[in-house]
Order: sequence, then C-alpha cells, then structure tokens
Amino acid sequence: MEQEASEKLFKDVFEDELEDMGEDEFPERVTDDEPFDERDFELIERNVDEDGNEKFWEVEETIDVEEEEEEEEEEEEEEEEEEEEAPKRNTLRGPGDSSAEEYEEHRIDHIPFRSWCLYCVRGRGAGIQHRRSTEMGSLPVFGFEYFLGKEVTGEESDDALKIIVAKCQMTKCTYAHGVPQKGLDPKLYAVERMKRDILWLGHNKIILKSDNESAILALLRDTIKAFRTENIENTQESHSAAYDSSSNATTEATCRSVARQIRTLRSCLESRIKKNIPVLHCLFYRLIEHAAWLLTIRTSQSDGITPYKRLKGIHFGMKMLGFGESCLYKVPQKSPEASLEGKLASRWQDGVCVGFSRDPKEFVIWSSVKKSIIR
Repeated sequence: MEQEASEKLFKDVFEDELEDMGEDEFPERVTDDEPFDERDFELIERNVDEDGNEKFWEVEETIDVEEEEEEEEEEEEEEEEEEEEAPKRNTLRGPGDSSAEEYEEHRIDHIPFRSWCLYCVRGRGAGIQHRRSTEMGSLPVFGFEYFLGKEVTGEESDDALKIIVAKCQMTKCTYAHGVPQKGLDPKLYAVERMKRDILWLGHNKIILKSDNESAILALLRDTIKAFRTENIENTQESHSAAYDSSSNATTEATCRSVARQIRTLRSCLESRIKKNIPVLHCLFYRLIEHAAWLLTIRTSQSDGITPYKRLKGIHFGMKMLGFGESCLYKVPQKSPEASLEGKLASRWQDGVCVGFSRDPKEFVIWSSVKKSIIR
C-alpha cells in the first residue's frame, strides 16, 4: 500500500513530464529484494583475490585543510610561548615573623643573629651575601687591586710601598708587582706589567675587573688602550658596586694570599742572612713577584690541578731554587762577557737566585761579580 501511494504521489507531481515519456522510458523499479546484477559480481571479483581476501588499494594521502590550519595555529602559539620563557627568578625572601615569647627571650642578649630582629639588623647586619657563583663564565675575568706595604709587613711606616695584585679567575694564575705609585706613573710601568701578564695568559677576549677607586680606574682604562695594538678581539671592563668591595672578594682573597706568602719568604730570608730587608729595597720588589709566581706553579686547586697546568696543560717541570739562595750559574759561551774573557776563563760564576722569568723560562740571577742581573 505504501509503495502504491508513493507511486501515485510521484505521478501527481511529475504528471506533465510522465505524459511526454513512453512506457519504455519509465525507470525500472528496483528494490532490495531483487537479486544482484551481473555487473555487481564483476565488481566483487575485482575487489577480492583468489583466496577470498579483500584487496586494499593504495590511495594518495589526502590533506585536511582545517587540520593543517589548526596545526599552524598551534605551532605559532608554541613559538610565542617559547619567546616568553625566562630563566629562573631569584627573589629576596622576607625575614619572617617571630612569636612574642621568642622575641622577648632573644632580646636578652641578641645572640644568635636573627634577621627578624630590627636591632640585630641595625647593629650586625652585613647586607646581601656575595656567594661564589657555580656558573662558569665564557669570558675570563682578570681582577686586580692595590694594597699598601703595611698590609704586608704590618708596619705603619711602609705606606710608601704600593703593590698591585692581579688574578685570572679562569686559570687562577696570580700576579703581583711593586709599583712606584697608585694610578699612572710617568713611565707607565704598571700598565706595561699588566699588559705583559695578560698577554702571557694568551686570551683573545678578557674582562678587566677592579673597584671604583679613581687611581685603579685610570690604570684599567689605560691598560685597555694599550691592548688596541695587540691581537685581542674584545677587552671589557667591570667594576664592583660603589662603596662595596665585597663583590670583588676573589681579588681581595688573592691579596691576602700574596701578603702571607711575601711575609713567609721575607721572614725566612732575613733569618738566614741575619739582616733586615727594607721594603723599598730593589730585592723586595723581586720577592713580591716571586711570591705570586710560587702561588701559580705550586698551589693546587680543589680539582688537584695547579694554575700553571690549567693554563699550559703540563706541570712546571723545572727544578726549584729558593729565593736568595747562593748558586753557581753558567756563563753563556756566546755572550759578550765570555768572548771578552777568552776560552780559558771560568765558565761558572757565583750568583744569587732572585726569582724566575716566565718567558723565556729561566732563573733570574744576581751576579755577585758583575753586580747586575743575569738571566
């Protein structure tokens, strides 16, 4: 009945078109109950193999435009998130609070120090700690500082002696020189010594660090000018905070180490020769440089490596000779002194060791015969 009703509705709607069509042109009625046509079996045979398994045809990959646009939007959002990332923030923590009972008990003696106690902070507060950084910088830092002779000897009359101490914080090599005055001397002796020390390190990029004292700032900037003619790509300057030398603590610790070594060598030498060595004596200037040199070649760091090996890759292999030690030195056969004295002259003469020369590697000898320095 339903089928006849649908046919009647179809004829009523398309009556005009049906009048123009003949019976042969009327479409054949097809139902699901009718058997398959032969063409259907041919299609099945093409999609099923001999064993009865379904064949799978390779189809080119299709691109979903909407999905592709969504993926591009997600990538742009990720890029924006990456640009907004930042290293971990270090923030100052508050001192915290204390109970009334705890505060009253602490107020009796104010020991130990408590950051939440206003009076402890006023009387004993030391400011923010300058802790050693665990991150190794990519550029070597060459820190230097002045200190007076009285800081070495403990005598108030030694203000005339000025010493400049320097240290490469990457290799840990130490330098010390007695200089005529603070700041720039007429012959630029301090500038030339600093320049020679830095060139010996072999760095092509370096940061010069000092405090904000006007004399040492003048030395720093003139040293940077001196490097314009050398093969150094980049020379920068850095300074500690104003009125706070604790940020240059590494150089200050080096000054104390050099002062202890100078006092040790001076005390030993004076005890042996039974004489006092004045701090303004030319020998004392040699002793200052030798003390810093010993810290470079002899002191091992936490990793068991000396600064000299960290820089050069090998241990300092030459045999040691004490400062002020009497010795015999060999006169070079091609030197002017040897040619004047003739072949029958003595090849060894008396001398005193007064240090070591870095470049070339040789002892510095004071000749007791010629009264001059022999290298």
